[in-house]
Amino acid sequence: DRASSATRINSDGLVQDITSDLARISYDSNGENGHILLEPTSTNLLAYSEDFSEWDLGSNATLSYESDVVAPDGSLGVYRLTLPAQSSTFLLSNIFSGQNPLALSIYAKSAGTNNNFNLYDGSSSSSLKTATSEWQRFDYIGNGNQLAVINSGDTFITDIYIWGAQVEALSYATSYIPSLTGSTVTRATETLTGSGNST
Repeated sequence: DRASSATRINSDGLVQDITSDLARISYDSNGENGHILLEPTSTNLLAYSEDFSEWDLGSNATLSYESDVVAPDGSLGVYRLTLPAQSSTFLLSNIFSGQNPLALSIYAKSAGTNNNFNLYDGSSSSSLKTATSEWQRFDYIGNGNQLAVINSGDTFITDIYIWGAQVEALSYATSYIPSLTGSTVTRATETLTGSGNST
């Protein structure tokens, strides 16, 4: 039982939306180990989780839309973010009420040979993240009131594709909750009955 849509990783390794009241069988990224996915209520605090043109871009950063790159959900079109090795290189989300803890996450993959970046929560940054040629979901547990993709060291060029950003007032990241229309989106709590075991 779930009163909202929710996403899973399907057997092809793609992010897929499942309508309300349908069980989610989620798989590892390689399409193996299917399992029932049950999660609590959570809200993506970001206003735009995929349209990064709505975010604030640092004066020395570059953001472009590339329509021929396959996204983690199998659709075509993602954003490419380049952060040169200098100041004012960031991509910054909307501001929301400060939260502690805060689970920040984003899908990323390398667009070139330089693929390191950091996530920033408005007060502190994550350790260095390294994107590869395959889509991965990167997360950071912190506290704050924004999500930013940054080049904190300013000693390298960041060149990555990004998709599916999320911020939750939780101590861990849950499945992706798309927020596509400029407002936050909430996934309802799921319950499972008749499974043969109350736990």
